[in-house]
Amino acid sequence: MTTENTDLTQSLAINDDGEIGALAQSVIIDDEGDFSTQFANLENQAHPEEAKSTDDDTEDEDGFDIGASAVTAAVQENSRPTLNNLDDDSMRFMSMPREGAFNDQFQMPGPLSSSSRRQPKRLSFVNQLQNLNEDISDTESLGHSMTSSNASELIDHRLRRSSLGTSLAGLFGLENLESLIDDDKAQAEEEKTAIVYDEHVTDPLFESRFTPDDMRCLALVAHNHMKPAMKTFVQANKNVLCKFKLTGTNTTMTMLREVFGDDDSVKFGPTCTSGPLGGDAELVAIMCTENLGGLVFFADPMSSHPHAADIECLSRQANVHNVLMMPNPATAYACMESMRVALREGRAEMIPSFFKTLQSPSVAEYKIRQARVVKKNSSKK
Repeated sequence: MTTENTDLTQSLAINDDGEIGALAQSVIIDDEGDFSTQFANLENQAHPEEAKSTDDDTEDEDGFDIGASAVTAAVQENSRPTLNNLDDDSMRFMSMPREGAFNDQFQMPGPLSSSSRRQPKRLSFVNQLQNLNEDISDTESLGHSMTSSNASELIDHRLRRSSLGTSLAGLFGLENLESLIDDDKAQAEEEKTAIVYDEHVTDPLFESRFTPDDMRCLALVAHNHMKPAMKTFVQANKNVLCKFKLTGTNTTMTMLREVFGDDDSVKFGPTCTSGPLGGDAELVAIMCTENLGGLVFFADPMSSHPHAADIECLSRQANVHNVLMMPNPATAYACMESMRVALREGRAEMIPSFFKTLQSPSVAEYKIRQARVVKKNSSKK
């Protein structure tokens, strides 16, 4: 539980036994004034311009299908009209067959065989997946030397040889890889040898061509069970995240200030309240007033949320305003590399939502329909 009137907040965690324990003391820095004051200051700042598989193609009929076929055949046999027992009046309404064309495609109703009742069975989904895997693996015919199997092994190798390997494996939910890394460390301790990590740096230092004030805010939000993943993500990408003006909900902002410490070069935007208390709605307000360029939102897909309507609104508005949206760690981690390139090389076109006001392509059609509604109603006066 957080208290708005104190500078010192107590971080609490609930363990599997339902016990609440204190984890750490978190100091909120520069948390003066309410959200409206922070938001007003932000607006005053200048921002840039605008199946089960079988080998056969057919299936065996079960008892129900056989019985249904027999009943259908009996009913149709007894009810089918013939030309011999129809009077003249009935004959007037009969459609006589013609030669060729459309008539050849259809026959008089009769007992349906299993082949005519059922469409040819498509290739089973399992077989399709097997074919897909074969296509992906067979890359040498396309001139590629890397296969999906080799790529998977390469991921394991690089993460096991990276100083951030454990963190990244946890971020991606690779529990088996985490175990392998732990085994590597245990073996090194047993043999009293040091693990030599590769020189590959996952979060290099670099100079940005844009200052935080040149760009719109980058928001970070995480649900309760995703907060450890968000902290790991921030620690693994702090050298690129610090190039943006950061905003987010209260707990996430507290964590950001802990990670970056006393680094005065890190710029912070408004601190929103907790999500269930309206923090998501406050982020929507920042977005709709053209002050938000991107959103890292680690939603918890395994829990229900009391503010589900606010979450849906935030996600929808991100799509309406075509804002860069990173809804899970894998997407966010991939986007970080694009951001590094954009900032280092001055390629603003790679992250346009941080500099210009965008919109979904569907908005144009919506505006046309709305103009018609306005015109229609104004003509009735």
